[in-house]
Amino acid sequence: MKPFKLFLLVMAGAFVITIALLTVDRQSALMYAAEGTVSGRLQLFIENLLDLH
Repeated sequence: MKPFKLFLLVMAGAFVITIALLTVDRQSALMYAAEGTVSGRLQLFIENLLDLH
């Protein structure tokens, strides 16, 4: 049962970190008035996630 609790803790931490990064990314995009565009950092993350480059 302990490995499962550790797994849940790690997944919850990863989720919180991801939400925090996306919030900061959104705030920086709004600061530069880039409506309707994806910021460079988020674009790079998506490309790395999907291995498109």
